[in-house]
Amino acid sequence: MQMRANREKVRRAKAAKAAREKSDLSMSDLIGSIAINDCGLNIINIWDITYYAFHDQLKRMGWRD
Repeated sequence: MQMRANREKVRRAKAAKAAREKSDLSMSDLIGSIAINDCGLNIINIWDITYYAFHDQLKRMGWRD
């Protein structure tokens, strides 16, 4: 009975962790959030930056907030 109870606790903990890690952000949300940020990028020229630069900008926006 104790093993069943522990398995249930582990199952609930894993489910809670998965729910916290789930993100509802889409690529269009990320692009839009960078475009409205005052970083010199807009919806037109954001496509000219590299993938690395895009994620770097998102990371820096997170630090600022």
